[in-house]
Amino acid sequence: MALHMGEHIAGLRKAMGVKQEDVAKAVGVSAQAVSKWENGGLPDTELLPAIADYFGVGIDRLFGRVGADYNKIEEAVTRYIAQPLDECDMDLNDLPTEAYAASMERARKIGWAVNMGLFSTRVFDKIGIQAKQMFDDIQQNAGEDMHLYAKIISDAGISLMSLSKDFPYFMLYPTPLEGLHFGAADLAAYQKIFAAFGEPDVLRALHFIHTREAEKKFSLGHFAKKMGFDTAHAAQLLARLTDMKYVETNVLELDDTPQTFYTVLHNPLFIMFLLLMETYTKPPKAKLGMDNRTRPYIRAEEDTL
Repeated sequence: MALHMGEHIAGLRKAMGVKQEDVAKAVGVSAQAVSKWENGGLPDTELLPAIADYFGVGIDRLFGRVGADYNKIEEAVTRYIAQPLDECDMDLNDLPTEAYAASMERARKIGWAVNMGLFSTRVFDKIGIQAKQMFDDIQQNAGEDMHLYAKIISDAGISLMSLSKDFPYFMLYPTPLEGLHFGAADLAAYQKIFAAFGEPDVLRALHFIHTREAEKKFSLGHFAKKMGFDTAHAAQLLARLTDMKYVETNVLELDDTPQTFYTVLHNPLFIMFLLLMETYTKPPKAKLGMDNRTRPYIRAEEDTL
């Protein structure tokens, strides 16, 4: 039993990508103690809850009983992703960027696990490779220009994940089996948005404001100068961006004279749009995926539920 528990602890540690020293610090023992466990020793009974909590699993998992963890898998994943943030003893609003980056990286690995799970583990059992090993190998060997993404497309939904170093993203969309439905009003609203994106100056302006800090004010003159437009055209563009809710108009009293300033309202959906368009305009050089969808994505107007 001791040898088996040590193997399970070592496996959990390696799967999480942490060192023995990290486990020791979290549990309150020495690194030598963790090494001893992994080589056949047994942790003290009172340490088992702390060890299980650190890895985000149930105590049963330390004994190799994997199935027992699935009932609380959501909690386990939450704890795993949140661990770098939870270890920061400070107000949530003051958590360091490095901690969020560490949690984001863990979330990205979970995204990969989701994609691989949608393949079914039988695929990996056949080729004799673990999903994590494949992920690690890809990350280590990928060049700067590598555009690989995994996709799972079925009648039940869509899962996309880009492993590009410049444009990484993960998207999961369980689609309605009957298909999406867009009414005339929806299509008109979308046409308005795409028409705006189709105007070169609007897209340039959106690019410009997303290079600026959120909530930072700027004047019409500054915008016109940076964009190389005359004042009239710059004012038209800012009115368009205000209508699209990318900027907000503010009137301030300066020396008893009202002056108009604009505040940037960053929209993360614009960045997500760019991410997807990057994949659309620059097809990945390598794809790992499956597409067996037979149903249409959009339900015809005459179809009923």
